[in-house]
Amino acid sequence: MKISAKNNRSYFKPITIFILMVLFSISTLIANQSLYLAMLILAILMEVLVIKKESLKSLACLLILFLLAKLINIGLEMGHWTGAIYIMLLIMIKLSPLFILAKIFSSYSSNILMATFREIGLPHKLCISIAIFFRFLPEFYARLGQIHEGAKTRGLGFNLIHPIRSFEIFIVPLMYKVLDISDILTCSIITKGIDYPCKKTNYRKFKFSYLDTLVLAVGFLILGGCIWIKYKKI
Repeated sequence: MKISAKNNRSYFKPITIFILMVLFSISTLIANQSLYLAMLILAILMEVLVIKKESLKSLACLLILFLLAKLINIGLEMGHWTGAIYIMLLIMIKLSPLFILAKIFSSYSSNILMATFREIGLPHKLCISIAIFFRFLPEFYARLGQIHEGAKTRGLGFNLIHPIRSFEIFIVPLMYKVLDISDILTCSIITKGIDYPCKKTNYRKFKFSYLDTLVLAVGFLILGGCIWIKYKKI
């Protein structure tokens, strides 16, 4: 998933996405259905603005999850396996606003992410760790897609009847690719002088726009609504 920095800067600052992820992490635990839908709609609208093509995939995945959960709830008898799958689907649906925000956050370049976290005073090592983690997610999915295509050309694929064999087909090549990516990231860090013990400066100054202020206000209102409903019940 390659997104140009120009499009990202036109809408939301990375720190806005990060704050919303923190707010939604708390709100998800105590939100009712209406507030959950508000979080989901806000996350989808933000994704449409930043990465429009990926938003269609997110909507399709959400629709599939909803349909599967509805099918299990209505058409199947709840047993050990069906109950576990149903609960897993509900958890994925519940956390979908966070997943969408994480996808938006990972679309920013590592330089922008590190500069943003330095602006708010996070330790340098922590900035590197967070930036690498979120930038690694798109690389992980891209490598997984390459493994899938390679397995398909050899007539291999995931098979529920032979899960261990399917596990070997995907995980073993993925481990080698992860090791390769770690070497590339290490070389990149050394080449850019990120690990050099000196004061770091930024070319860009990150200021909140009106759109940043608007979505943060909505995020705080959602959290406030969740807390108010929670204490109202008590």
